[in-house]
Amino acid sequence: MRDRETELHYYPKDMLSLQGVTRVLCIAPHPDDEVFGCAGAMMVMAKQGAKVQSIVVTQGDKALGTASQDHATERAQESRQAAQLMGCQPPIFLDFEDRQLSYGVALIGAISSQLKTHFEPDTAGILFLPSLSEPHPDHQAVALAGLAAAQSWTGPLRVLFYEVGAPMHPNTYLDITGVAEQKWQAVAQFTSQLGLENYAQLCRAMATLRAFGKAPGCTAAEAYFEVDMAAIRRAGPLAALPQWPWVRTRLQLANSPQDLPLVSVLIRSMDRPSLAETLACVAQQTYPHIEIVLVNASGRPHTALTFLPEQLTVQMVRADGQGGLGRSGAANEALAQARGSLALFLDDDDLIAPDHLQRLVQVLHEQGRAVAAYSGVRVVNQDGQTVRDYDLPWHNERLKGINFLPIHAVLFRMREVRERHLSFDTTLPVLEDWDFWRQLSQNQPFVHSPGVTATYRQSLGQSGLSDPRHENHWQAWHLELLNRYLAQCDLQDTAKCLAWHAIELDKISCQFDQQQQQQRLTQQQLEQTRGLLQREKEQSKQHQAARDQLQYELETYSAQVRAQAAEREARLHSFAAESNKALADKEQALQNFSIQTHQVLADKEQQLQNLSMQTQKALADKEQALQNFSIETQKVLADKAQQLQQLSQELHLAQEQVQLLKAWTHKITRWLPGFLHPQKNHL
Repeated sequence: MRDRETELHYYPKDMLSLQGVTRVLCIAPHPDDEVFGCAGAMMVMAKQGAKVQSIVVTQGDKALGTASQDHATERAQESRQAAQLMGCQPPIFLDFEDRQLSYGVALIGAISSQLKTHFEPDTAGILFLPSLSEPHPDHQAVALAGLAAAQSWTGPLRVLFYEVGAPMHPNTYLDITGVAEQKWQAVAQFTSQLGLENYAQLCRAMATLRAFGKAPGCTAAEAYFEVDMAAIRRAGPLAALPQWPWVRTRLQLANSPQDLPLVSVLIRSMDRPSLAETLACVAQQTYPHIEIVLVNASGRPHTALTFLPEQLTVQMVRADGQGGLGRSGAANEALAQARGSLALFLDDDDLIAPDHLQRLVQVLHEQGRAVAAYSGVRVVNQDGQTVRDYDLPWHNERLKGINFLPIHAVLFRMREVRERHLSFDTTLPVLEDWDFWRQLSQNQPFVHSPGVTATYRQSLGQSGLSDPRHENHWQAWHLELLNRYLAQCDLQDTAKCLAWHAIELDKISCQFDQQQQQQRLTQQQLEQTRGLLQREKEQSKQHQAARDQLQYELETYSAQVRAQAAEREARLHSFAAESNKALADKEQALQNFSIQTHQVLADKEQQLQNLSMQTQKALADKEQALQNFSIETQKVLADKAQQLQQLSQELHLAQEQVQLLKAWTHKITRWLPGFLHPQKNHL
């Protein structure tokens, strides 16, 4: 197990392929889930001619807390309106009880029945299910039941989980930019739910999030987790969990430091003061899963580790110091106590860089065939000065000839040690690590991680390895080990090893000759450079003299400029004083003029007030006269009106008398001829 993976595998950005899909079935726990979660995909496939059907498992009647049939009817109508806008078939409602869904025979059977109704055994189809990582319990139950129903379906079927209430860890995406506005219109149909939560904003935010990093022009996308049905049938629902811990598990990635391979750091302690520094460098490692096996090789009771950092756990072996072990014996004791799958020896006078273990673990993971990984080691003296670096590429023939791997450079797999029962040779006072590396590399190679990440402090040890006068000097034991190895090897292997070293020596010789030639060329270039520098030095002296002259001229000119500036400044001060006095006089004159103007204005204002009062009095008098005239006029008019009324009455009476006279006159006119001439009447 490892701690990291590239985003290409961990966060794939594969786009969902919908080619050849003719049937689509979306299982929604409640009315609206099918739209909030995968309306974009449903619309895209509907436009391609696929038959798109949604199954709503519950009525969603408890969204307000208690069951309400009116609310259920309203939500069902909203789903139908949304489906019509999307160009999909009207939803089918199964009427399971809201918030009471459970993974069981009834729910699995209902979904299986819909699969048989909607899909055909030989036709490619897509089944949409809510994500197993959804927070709502109904969503989780529908996801599990739908997955169980899908496993029993024998036809070609792709299962995709969609997200509604919470983001999941997707593995495929669909660009819905072309149908986004249509999706927002469909979302807007669920007014009963939008009044409870701002689901429209959630849908837009999710679409924007999923569009991030996609193709140019993609402004809205939907995310899905497409499951491998073969993996589901083999491993069960765990393979379908779109949550990062399970995704990491499927990718063999660690979810905690304890999931990483345990590295056993094996310390052979001589109870030296430098042990505190060694343990501190282990505490600084960036690799998190470490155990320390500390073997007391001093032969006396070990000092208590009172300075131990809190994050380290140390297993002390032979703390009482009874019985001498020696270098090889202490190493074997450490191997026997190690629990890790990987191990690294670190003596109590050496150091490793903070990323030493992290780099070697990563290299071993990348090179699965290798039994060990090593990095470069810097050798320093007692003053901290560099003596040399060991950082050579791996070759088994090089290791057969000489040890170029300081013990704490190498991280190795314990499986090989345990299976082959490898151990350190207790007859060797020094170079025991070389012998161990040779055993370890017989069947599998080492891998080199270039770069120095460890320090070997040559002067602190007491082995005598680097002291020519000591019986443990490396050359004597190197010869001893070579004699042993030659006795175990046939002539062909020996010849092959010698040939490799001869070729390497030739390469080194050629490199040395090239370096010598390069040094000669460098020396010539250095002499030429010195000549150029001498000439440049003479030119520099000339330039310095010219610069000094120029500096003198500049200082002289600067003094003149400063004098002129001082004179101009004095003139400016004088002009400013005169200007200030003139401005003060003007200001006083303006103040006097302002006072006079104010007095004149006050007088004028008083005159206007007096005139106004006189005018108001005259107007009042005129108004009173008009009122009196109006009263008299009204009185005269009233008298005239009364007289007119009397005249009218008299006229009316006269008219009546005239009419009466006319009537009498008419009668008399008719009567008078007969009265005057009676004979005519008789005739």
